[in-house]
Amino acid sequence: MSYVLAGACHDVGHLGFNNVYLIEKRDQIAVRYNDVSVLENFHVATTFEILSEDKYDIFSKLNKDQYKQVRKTMIGAILATDMA
Repeated sequence: MSYVLAGACHDVGHLGFNNVYLIEKRDQIAVRYNDVSVLENFHVATTFEILSEDKYDIFSKLNKDQYKQVRKTMIGAILATDMA
């Protein structure tokens, strides 16, 4: 299920530009993520910000270890979408 959710969230909040453009423009997001997998890091962070809200917290029933595993899997899957 972690991979399905990662697939659904891999472009959440996409700005319509690519990493190279954001880095060259010195965009705030590129600066925040140190020019490394800028959009992918942004998508992961945005996903978990949304899912941390009470009304969207689908992980509330998971124990600490389960949550860590789901988060690790989703982060890896979304970061892997960086074609660089």
